[in-house]
Amino acid sequence: MKQHNFSPATRLLGLIGHPVAHSLSPKIQNELIEICGDDAVYLAFDIKAEEVGGMMQAVRTMNIGGLNVTAPYKEAVMPYLDSFDDTAKRYHAVNVIQNTNGHLKGYNVDIAGVLKFFEVKGIPLRGKNVLVLGAGGLARALLNGLSAENVSLLAVYNRTAEKAAELAAQAEREWGFPICTQPPELAFDVVINATSAGMHPHEDTCPIAFPTPWIDEHTVVFDSIYNPAETLLLKQSAQIGAATYNGLGMLVLQALLSYEIFTNRKLENQIYQKFADYGSLQGVESIL
Repeated sequence: MKQHNFSPATRLLGLIGHPVAHSLSPKIQNELIEICGDDAVYLAFDIKAEEVGGMMQAVRTMNIGGLNVTAPYKEAVMPYLDSFDDTAKRYHAVNVIQNTNGHLKGYNVDIAGVLKFFEVKGIPLRGKNVLVLGAGGLARALLNGLSAENVSLLAVYNRTAEKAAELAAQAEREWGFPICTQPPELAFDVVINATSAGMHPHEDTCPIAFPTPWIDEHTVVFDSIYNPAETLLLKQSAQIGAATYNGLGMLVLQALLSYEIFTNRKLENQIYQKFADYGSLQGVESIL
C-alpha cells in the first residue's frame, strides 16, 4: 500500500473483536480505501468483553465512521446501538456498525457476502438444486438467504440428522419454504459447506464422505473456510472436476458491502470483480 497523507479530516474505520491479530480486514479495507481514493484509514482493535460499552461510546466521541464486528461481540454490541437493519434483527447479530452523526446503526452482511459472491462469479441460484452442509448458525442463515433466491430444491445435511431436522422444521415455520433433510442421490448444482470440518488445525476432516452422489463435474462447491485455502472437501471435489471456491471470496465481498455502508455509496462492479478473485486458491495465496 502506498504512503497515505493523513490529515485532520482523515476518517477512522475499524474492526473490533478478540482476538483480531489474524484478521485480514485491515489489509482488505485499506487496499479498498486506496483504490477508491478516500481519505480514511482502517485499524483493528482487540478489546475485552468488559470494554464493549466503552468502545461504543468512543465511536460516538471520536466520530469513528464505522466498525466491523467479529467474534465474540456480534451480539454483545447490540444493546449499545440505536437501530438495526432487518437482517441484523432477524439473526440477532451485527457485523457492521455505521455511525451517522452519533447515531449507530447495526447491519449484518454475512449472508449478503455469500450471495454477492455467487452473483459476481456469474453462478445462478434461481431454479438450481442447492445443498447446505451443517446445522449451526451459519447454516441457518444460509438457508434463510437461499430461500429467497427462488432455488428449485433446498436441502440440508448434517451428520447428526436430528439437528438437521430441527433446523429444517424451524426454517419452514419461520419462512414457509420447504427444506429437504434427506438429500436425494443426485448431483446438486451447488453445495455449500457451513461446518468447521476441514478448518485448521483439522485439515484431515471433511463434512461428507467421498465418493458421494451429491457432487460431480457440473457442481459448484463453496466452502466457508479459507484456512487452509484448499480444504479436503474442495480438494476431493476438484479431483472429480467440480468448480471449487473457498471462503475468502465471501469474506472479501462482505468487506466491500461493509465499505458501501460506511461510505453511503455503491462500489463499481469492476471493484467487486477484482476482489472476488480472492476466492480462488491463487487469490488466497496473494493476499496471505
